[in-house]
Amino acid sequence: MLKYVNIIFSILVCISPASAEWTVNAEIGRNKIGIEDHVTLDIVFSGDQLKDILTPAVPQSVDWNVMGPSKSSSSSFQIVGTKMTKSTTESFQFILKPLKKGTLTIPQIEVHANGETRTVGPFEVEVVEGSIVPSRQAQPGRTIRPTPVQRETSTEQNIEDNLFIYTTVDKYQALVGEQITYSQWLCTRYPLGSIYPPSKPTAFPDFWSQEIYRAEKVEFEKKTIDGVQYDAILLYKHALFGLTPGTKKIEPSEMTVSIVRRGGFWGMFTQQQPVKVEGKPIQVEIKPLPQNSPVGFDGLVGDFSITARVAPEKPKSYEAMTYEISISGTGNVHNLKPLDLDFPESFELYDIEDKGNVTKDRGKVAANKTFEYVIMPQNPGEFELPEVSIVYFDLDSRSYKTKTAGPITVNILQGEYTGTEGTRVIVNDRVVRVAEDIRYIAPDCGKLESGNLKVTKLTTPGYLFLFEILAILIALSIKQRKQKLSSDIGYARYTLAFKRSLKELKEASKKIGDNEAFVGDVQDAIHHYLADRLGLPREGVVFNEIRDKLAEKRVDDTTLDWIEELLDKLSFLRFAPGTRESASREILDDARKLIAKVDSSFR
Repeated sequence: MLKYVNIIFSILVCISPASAEWTVNAEIGRNKIGIEDHVTLDIVFSGDQLKDILTPAVPQSVDWNVMGPSKSSSSSFQIVGTKMTKSTTESFQFILKPLKKGTLTIPQIEVHANGETRTVGPFEVEVVEGSIVPSRQAQPGRTIRPTPVQRETSTEQNIEDNLFIYTTVDKYQALVGEQITYSQWLCTRYPLGSIYPPSKPTAFPDFWSQEIYRAEKVEFEKKTIDGVQYDAILLYKHALFGLTPGTKKIEPSEMTVSIVRRGGFWGMFTQQQPVKVEGKPIQVEIKPLPQNSPVGFDGLVGDFSITARVAPEKPKSYEAMTYEISISGTGNVHNLKPLDLDFPESFELYDIEDKGNVTKDRGKVAANKTFEYVIMPQNPGEFELPEVSIVYFDLDSRSYKTKTAGPITVNILQGEYTGTEGTRVIVNDRVVRVAEDIRYIAPDCGKLESGNLKVTKLTTPGYLFLFEILAILIALSIKQRKQKLSSDIGYARYTLAFKRSLKELKEASKKIGDNEAFVGDVQDAIHHYLADRLGLPREGVVFNEIRDKLAEKRVDDTTLDWIEELLDKLSFLRFAPGTRESASREILDDARKLIAKVDSSFR
């Protein structure tokens, strides 16, 4: 054994330094593909002293969705006399999916090695309808059937038994509004290199959905399926709530991963083979709730509690006070809405503020919401504020339950009375009066004489009077709009969509540098804007439905394609490593321009 070690050592010592010449070649797998296919781009560096190789980057393009690169390396040795020379090769492979048909160009790419900069490309690819690349025959009966992305597939016959997406639900039958937990795992018996974001995320059009877990880093655990042990990573977990009875299908997701293969000199070198993994639909049965629902039931399912309180503790007449209703619990919390309350006649309701948040409590969706009713008593005395109640279907007892709070008796103290009420508006959670100094003119006038109307120049009091009238009209308009915003959720979503989206994009800009968080926030801003403007649920809506709705609003095809391309780009970039700050700011600017363009179609 020592003899062989000495021989190997002698050979390695004889390796002589050579010139730093290097070459780079690039080629594409096909010149013609279908819109449903993809093309591979290989960039290969070769040289006897390769160093300082920077990972190439395909410039951003509206024509392509780019994945990768995956990287592999190899070395070869040549002995001439007593000298040995070593040649190194490093390869980078990109997968490009076309976003439209026609003759598309893969842009010129800069490559860097040994302190030099060179270029490769550009390349032209003809993209036609459908798919023209033959796919591998899938075996029937598998829950998940991965398909190799490259035409040059592995020689292994049972790759689908060793690498697949495993999707589960915690129950296959549930009531309307009952939580179903949907989990998606990536299971493998191969060493993996890169894991790319889903090219087709799972959609939940028949459910209200809430994400309760997303993998932020790759952490594998052991998982046994059908008696076979795999390395598995939990990718996503969603809480789903069926909206209507019936058999519902959860469509599959698609993603790409790369298998690390060893070979070459004593297995010292590795190569990554991209593989496309596709899930299979899961069907669940959503059953209707019992029909004997009591009065006041509005679809709430789960376990909830309710409390009521008054603030301040010693309210006064002609001063604002709040009647706070707090509801907390677990279940389909999206059904929590302000309650219709009948206040005493001498109380005036000004606004209803909705506060609170949705959380994840040990795998269940929970919420703690407070509805603040801003009211003003007109008279002092003792009054009873109404009892409040919620009706929900309790899953443990399988029965409808009603929980109540109140009524609350309040003692209204004498407040300051100014003689006239004027018009009140809410400013910083406080009710103030507008134009409260208007008085009636000439109340003892017995008869108004007719005559010629003379128009004279307005005096200062006249201007003030017109200003006060204008202020009253503006205040009334603001009050009506605010009441409609608080009572009509659809109107509020539609009206505030543009403003909220810009605010979300502003928050996203603060996360530049944290690629996944930044891209996720930009995606949310665009999805939330489109859903609010179109009156669609914020979760579980597929883009085809959004596209059809926008087309009904006469949004042109160019803008529709722009939306789809930007969303596809964001889906890829969410997990792509090393996104530059300039690229992130460009994406942010594109999102602002896109939302502004779409918003102009609604005016």
